[in-house]
Amino acid sequence: MDLDLLLQQPESKRDDKWEADFLSLIPQAKVQIFEEQAKAGPDGWPYLLIKSGPEGDQPFLTVLEWTATRGIGLALNTHKMIPDYVFTYGMLWNYAMTRQFVTTGFTPKPGSVTIAENEDMIIGAPTEQYLPMFVRKVMREFMNAQGMAHPRITVLSSQDFKTVDLLFSSESLNDLKPKDFRPMSEAISWFLPLHYNIIIGSEKNLSGFVDL
Repeated sequence: MDLDLLLQQPESKRDDKWEADFLSLIPQAKVQIFEEQAKAGPDGWPYLLIKSGPEGDQPFLTVLEWTATRGIGLALNTHKMIPDYVFTYGMLWNYAMTRQFVTTGFTPKPGSVTIAENEDMIIGAPTEQYLPMFVRKVMREFMNAQGMAHPRITVLSSQDFKTVDLLFSSESLNDLKPKDFRPMSEAISWFLPLHYNIIIGSEKNLSGFVDL
């Protein structure tokens, strides 16, 4: 399937297979940078606007690698009434690290999480592969801009690594209240791959927290 032909398909035909085909083709494409400066999208996050087609003079992967260290997403063909595709920052750095935009086999778990007193968990700092230092820097700058000077994190994992959660200390997020956990988690999720599970909770009775 040719990328240009794929992008000509109407929205009504863009199902999961269309998305999978698109994500398999876009890494080989060349694109044109529509505007030199990132623009805030309707969701408030910064996106570099790019355009596909014969005028493309930049390898998509070169553009991706540039954005992956800068906390910027990508929006493809925003000159159309509906952009052809929008990449969150988390999708881009996930591809830079794993060559996958979307990692399958993991589903984020909405709702609250309770850790039993006798539950056998692995707790500690994230590895470089799981949360690279360049991503931590981008996230830290975002949180600092929100007035959260020293955000702290740890990773919770089951012994078999079937569940892995990234836990943010509510105390380090200016003593964030439970009613604000969901909106903050949703904001943080833009910076992370789609399969990452985010928890905000107290540091009480848990060790292993480190500075973001």
